[in-house]
Amino acid sequence: MIVAVLAILLAIRGHVAGSLQTILWDSTAFPEDGLAVDVNLNDALTIKCPRVDESEAHKAQYSEIYFVPKQGYDECRTDISDARLLLECNEPYEETSYVLLIQGYSPIPNDLLFQRGHEYYFISVGGGSCEHNHTKLKVKVCCGTPSPPSNHKPTDKEEEEKTENSKETGNKDQQSSYSPTSSSPVSVSCGLLLLVSQILIGCLV
Repeated sequence: MIVAVLAILLAIRGHVAGSLQTILWDSTAFPEDGLAVDVNLNDALTIKCPRVDESEAHKAQYSEIYFVPKQGYDECRTDISDARLLLECNEPYEETSYVLLIQGYSPIPNDLLFQRGHEYYFISVGGGSCEHNHTKLKVKVCCGTPSPPSNHKPTDKEEEEKTENSKETGNKDQQSSYSPTSSSPVSVSCGLLLLVSQILIGCLV
């Protein structure tokens, strides 16, 4: 039963995902300023450890890949708050990877979540280090303007735009109140994810 639920959960998550990208975490191939990729919500980004044949043991690479805040990215540090180990590249003769879902919602506790208009950072330490091999990755989530800090005071122009947007939203809500109820594929998928996760938790309990 648990296996079946997991299969359904993975299938739904795969359906929600948009485009796919793959990053080969090869410490010999990173540019001096690191890598940068643009993604959209519901994309999937696969980070792969470099694999070598046993006959080329001298080319084996060992590293640990972390999700870090911007300070960790800028200073090549993982010993700071909010740094999280994602992937250990410690089996160079095997296929090892981590699939990063660019999602704004997840039923899985402590899963990574993303917002439009924000940037997210990843670095590695070990044999191929951020400091010496520039092994770091910046993921930019399109599109939109990042949310202002909590102490940000809106300008007169921002207040006017906010008022206009509120009026437009109110008009749209009135127009749509007479329309049949409908859900987008992503909304339906997220609902299914939540339902399946609850079933899975029930099975485990």
